[in-house]
Amino acid sequence: MMVSSVAMAQDRSSVGSNIVINQGETARDVACVMCSVVVHGEVTGNIAVVMGSVTVDGKVDQRTAIVMGHLNVRSGGAVEGDTAIVMGSVRADPGARVDGHSAIVPTGLGLVMLAIPVGILVLAIWLIVWILRRGRRRNHPYPVPPPPMPPAPPAY
Repeated sequence: MMVSSVAMAQDRSSVGSNIVINQGETARDVACVMCSVVVHGEVTGNIAVVMGSVTVDGKVDQRTAIVMGHLNVRSGGAVEGDTAIVMGSVRADPGARVDGHSAIVPTGLGLVMLAIPVGILVLAIWLIVWILRRGRRRNHPYPVPPPPMPPAPPAY
């Protein structure tokens, strides 16, 4: 019984270690954080990379998403699906194919897009702390006034 290489394709994922799809190998979906992906063979699914690059001289059938990295397509390489890159770029050699739609957010705009949610979170935390401190001061004035003095004894 013969099984096709696509049916035997496995997902690949890594944190901190590069992923290499060798010539003649097939992978389904590939995910990588703080590392790079090199495709000499074929990826039949999607590629997602955060803080790393994707280099293709083989074939990628589906979408490619990269945050803080670059897509490098070498001569003879093909990326057939859509491409989305935030804070990076596409570099294609002569003879390389990048099909599908491409959405590229440059570094400056990408930093602003990442800074806005972080800024909103910091502002929300500051506001909560400010409200809690303000409420505590109102209910418990500081310093606490001294207790009242007992009346002086009558003079005889």
